[in-house]
Amino acid sequence: MLQAVVRFVVGGVLVATLPAVAERAGTTTAGLLLLFPAVSFAGLLFLGRTQGLPAVASTSMAAVYGLPTVFAFLLTVHVTADRGLTLPLALVAGTVAWFVAATPIAVWRSRGSH
Repeated sequence: MLQAVVRFVVGGVLVATLPAVAERAGTTTAGLLLLFPAVSFAGLLFLGRTQGLPAVASTSMAAVYGLPTVFAFLLTVHVTADRGLTLPLALVAGTVAWFVAATPIAVWRSRGSH
């Protein structure tokens, strides 16, 4: 339960401050803040405390394999928003791109390829 609360609070604070950061420091700084690994940090902290460093090493490497999915999401949101799609449609398109990118990675990893 503590893990969920920490993730919620840290993630919520980052999301809530993002518009103010964009206004004061610019969208580049806001973009960097958007990528702050709060969920990864909290998740790996609790995973390490409950399952040890081998689980942290394995999970963090799996996340590295998943980085192209974040790229696909962000690039799709950028392109669709830049072309004037509404925010909900841009986010849906980005989510679809994430799933399209994640599916082959998940299949490849589930087959035991390392």
